[in-house]
Amino acid sequence: MQGRSTLTPAGQPAYYRVVAVDAAGDESLAEDGDASFVLAPRRLEGGGMGLVLPVVVIVLAGLLGFGSLAAFGAYCFAGSRSVVSLGLTDTWALVFDAALCLVFFTQHSVMIRRSFRGSLARAIAEAYHGAVYAMSSGVVLFLVLLLWQGTAEPLVSVDGPWRWFMRLTFAAALAGFGWGAMALRTFDPLGAGAVLGRARERPPQQRMPLAVRGPYRYVRHPMYLFFLVIIWSSPVITADRLLFNVLWSIWILVGTLLEERDLLADFGPTYLRYRQDAPMIIPWRLINPSRSDA
Repeated sequence: MQGRSTLTPAGQPAYYRVVAVDAAGDESLAEDGDASFVLAPRRLEGGGMGLVLPVVVIVLAGLLGFGSLAAFGAYCFAGSRSVVSLGLTDTWALVFDAALCLVFFTQHSVMIRRSFRGSLARAIAEAYHGAVYAMSSGVVLFLVLLLWQGTAEPLVSVDGPWRWFMRLTFAAALAGFGWGAMALRTFDPLGAGAVLGRARERPPQQRMPLAVRGPYRYVRHPMYLFFLVIIWSSPVITADRLLFNVLWSIWILVGTLLEERDLLADFGPTYLRYRQDAPMIIPWRLINPSRSDA
């Protein structure tokens, strides 16, 4: 007979005996030392696979999530490339590229909404939502980069000191992106913490209070700011790269406005006060203290 431990509301471990496991993988538990059985259905991880399934999910999320981000960074740095050429004219290449962007925007934006996560919870445990999101976004982003159709003639090209300036700006924006991630402290883009926490029977992490650190002292969405700098700091702009930059900039701005709505719902008056203290994306107050928001 197996044993299982969990935490009581007071935070102390309570030990149970597994007295039955049904075909669906739910356990019937009885607390040790108690003559009466206590039924506590609990879905086994991967049908009793222990840490195997969580580790596989985290590895896949890492490969697809970080791998696609690395490929995205390489694209932004090196410029447009046609990995798989479809032989399209420039006009149709731009139409095809725009469609690829819309596919990614739709997948990314739909899956991050609370309504979708609520529907997903009926099929997949909530602890796995972050990892599923990372894997799905990674797959779609890889497809965008693989199928992207470049155009030949550059619209803008800079050389000499200005080229080095653009490269240094790109590197600084990458560093700033990392700075923003570190400032969050609980930043977990792969959802690994939730997956391992569920596998180890830890209670779900509570939502952290609003904390303003690092670049968040100057703008409310610094990682979006650095992302915009990354995509625009290219010394060569072709027609497809201009399309890419414009569409992704619009998507970032729209996503920021939607995120503002969610943050206001989560933090209420605290976030209202933060909005008064820090601009949205562009740090105008470092340039012109009289500006209120942007």
